[in-house]
Amino acid sequence: MIMMRLFRILLIICLTGLPSLLLASEDLPVSNRTAIIDLLLERAVSSHLIAGGVVAIGDHDGILFTTARGRLNGNPGAPLLNESTVFDLASLTKVIATAPAVMKLLDEERISLLDPLSLWFPEFKGSEGEEITVLNLLTHTSGLADIELPPGQAMKEAILKAAAQKNRPRPGSCFHYADINFIKHEQRQTVCLGKNRF
Repeated sequence: MIMMRLFRILLIICLTGLPSLLLASEDLPVSNRTAIIDLLLERAVSSHLIAGGVVAIGDHDGILFTTARGRLNGNPGAPLLNESTVFDLASLTKVIATAPAVMKLLDEERISLLDPLSLWFPEFKGSEGEEITVLNLLTHTSGLADIELPPGQAMKEAILKAAAQKNRPRPGSCFHYADINFIKHEQRQTVCLGKNRF
């Protein structure tokens, strides 16, 4: 469970592109850019959002920056993380297929992270999910919950069921890991802003 939480927060950081943007920024000295990345990781660990994490940023020339914070899991005696820690990387479709596809669409300015979901799925217009954005989906803050669909169920049915969900958290107010946001995964995690757990 802790490993999945670790993977999720690193995925969120990677998806937002924040570390790469910070390193590429000409306005900040390199030491300030890396300090911000360290601070983000340290806050995630100290807030108990993750047990620990490793960030590695590179380009075609090689590794530009690495940092590690925290432990391998939530147990007090768990090993400390370092840049050489080996992780079980599950659910790779998100980072190998979906994330690059979204980044390409962003780069081509075909979508924006702040675009409402209803732009592509009119079923969400007038629903409680009308304000859900692409960013909410990618960061699991949409408020959507997983739905049961029999094998072979049509995509249209999934969209209709998702749009019909009632009494869910306001988009952006809760982190709730759900398959419906961003491809498939077995684990679930919920952290709400209003409960001082985020």
